[in-house]
Amino acid sequence: MLSLRQKLFGSLSTPALQGGRVALRAIALSLAVVGSAWASDVYADPVPGDGPALYAVRDADTTLYLYGTFHLLPPGTRWETEAFHAAMAETGHTFVEADVLSPPAQQELSAAVARLGMNPPGVTLSSILGPDRTANLESVLVSYGVPLEALEPMQPWLAILSLTAMVYGQAGLDPSAGIEPQVLARASAEGDSIGYLETATYQIEVLAGLDEALLLDSFDLGLEGLTDIQQQVLDGVEAWRTGDVQQLDEILVAEVRETSPELNDAVFTTRNENWADQIEDMLARNQDAFIAVGAGHLYGPGSVIDILVDRDVQVERVQ
Repeated sequence: MLSLRQKLFGSLSTPALQGGRVALRAIALSLAVVGSAWASDVYADPVPGDGPALYAVRDADTTLYLYGTFHLLPPGTRWETEAFHAAMAETGHTFVEADVLSPPAQQELSAAVARLGMNPPGVTLSSILGPDRTANLESVLVSYGVPLEALEPMQPWLAILSLTAMVYGQAGLDPSAGIEPQVLARASAEGDSIGYLETATYQIEVLAGLDEALLLDSFDLGLEGLTDIQQQVLDGVEAWRTGDVQQLDEILVAEVRETSPELNDAVFTTRNENWADQIEDMLARNQDAFIAVGAGHLYGPGSVIDILVDRDVQVERVQ
């Protein structure tokens, strides 16, 4: 169940959209985050094989590169390759999902979390969840030493994101070690223009706008996923580093797609279609660009690549 957690947090991966991760991680840190549980050299070996999957999207006079990312990684993870460096150097525009790092974006995120993620007076998380879900939640909280009272003021989507952030922090995952900050730093050093496919507030609104049944489905999936997290993340990061896109689809998206099509449409397919529209517009404007988005958006049915191919856009895997 790394799937929904990874997208429930950080596009968690919504459940976990990238846009929410920085602000929500700050909330989680106030709960109970402890030091890294993994050695910093877990992924310190050179990138095996060809490295993470990289795609070229082309027409007669334009090339775009699509690169699937992990929003959080163990510090010290090695993933850069010559093909990645060449693709970034070749393009003068860089796009990521959303601005989550600038001070204005952080202020906007904090306001959105307060507006959409906190319960009104007299309403608690447990009253929304009901006795059975609350009992399941408490059994998980006990294992992490978190009191239920810390989550009671939150809506279910914010509660599961905050808990997931805490668990990821305990497991040694760090958003500053994720791909987007490093891509943006390289883009800035190369003098690229930087753009965003959507706003972080929109990502929060996707989560908050789910109907009650989908919210609770999302909560159940996220809570179920908070077991054996170390092995699940080890498997997911290794599949990403080695470019095993079939395994990545199984880890990141397949279970959500199969068990909750409505949730999959809200979190993945609708956004993927919007991004595919923007990619076609870049091709029409002859705008060469490097585009880095969560890996769960690029592989499998309904992915950005699947949509582009269905629209007869030329897509080639180059790494």
